[in-house]
Amino acid sequence: MLFFSLGFYLSIYFAVKLYIFSAFILLFQILKPHSRPKSLRNGNNLVAIVTGGAKGIGLSVVKKLARLNVHVIIASRCKKEAIHAIETIKSQNRKAKVEYLMLDLSSVKSIKNFVAEFKKRELQLNILINNAGVMLTSYTNTECGLEEEIMESGEIGRQSRIVNVSSHAHYATYPFSVDSMIKRSYFSSHRAYCESKLCQIMFGNMLHRQLMANGSLVTVNSCHPGVVNTDLYENLHTTTSWFLNKLRILFKTADQGADTIIHSVMSTEIEGTGGLYLSNCKRFHSLTVCNNRKEQEKLWDFTMSTLKTMLEKVNEKF
Repeated sequence: MLFFSLGFYLSIYFAVKLYIFSAFILLFQILKPHSRPKSLRNGNNLVAIVTGGAKGIGLSVVKKLARLNVHVIIASRCKKEAIHAIETIKSQNRKAKVEYLMLDLSSVKSIKNFVAEFKKRELQLNILINNAGVMLTSYTNTECGLEEEIMESGEIGRQSRIVNVSSHAHYATYPFSVDSMIKRSYFSSHRAYCESKLCQIMFGNMLHRQLMANGSLVTVNSCHPGVVNTDLYENLHTTTSWFLNKLRILFKTADQGADTIIHSVMSTEIEGTGGLYLSNCKRFHSLTVCNNRKEQEKLWDFTMSTLKTMLEKVNEKF
């Protein structure tokens, strides 16, 4: 008789939980008509950074922003994909202002270099879209902090918008606490993905509160692009991937997935409003814990402490 660790059974439980939640999310999406962005402002003189903008939803976001006359910077670690994306966009839209800057979000050094290169361009940032993401990968320690570096650089505009691309998958984390996440002794890729999406919302809401307290007009919101047909699911188990491929016809296209993101950064309907969670171009409810100030502060302190440690290591090496 085979015996497995408690962590193994908990990982299986959370995988099943995520797939059940995902089925309901997809069903809800199918039954709800797709909404398009409304009341869009003109993008003249606006500058946007889109992480993961070389493919998938990110690329569709870049294309739509370029059509609205926004000057877009694709932040990606894959130069080849980014250059190809820019060539494609400019072949379709000669007036498009799109360029590429190298950014590896798993490296503090890369983030610092990215911000330094951006500062050299003497541009004022108006839109930051945190879109880059992976799903169901093996355990690794990654580094982050692009928002903080950009804010400290002084290159962000007075009424800029920051948007975190999250997911309804964060609902599958219930019940959630920051302490349990930090102290957990086992790793589940399914749980980690859902918790990362919840933390995006929670951290974004906390950042917006901090900015408001300091008198800033910069807003921070989060959004769910939908269940979208992209390569986000490439790390799924073979059997799960086979089943998922049969359902892809029901998914949103990358262009449709980009719509709520565009609404979040370009619609005048939410001008000056932050701490929102949007889905299908409308305001939506996130888990209650996302607005729990005590949990927000715990996540904030843990994030800042982790970043400080990582920055110290980077400074020691370089």
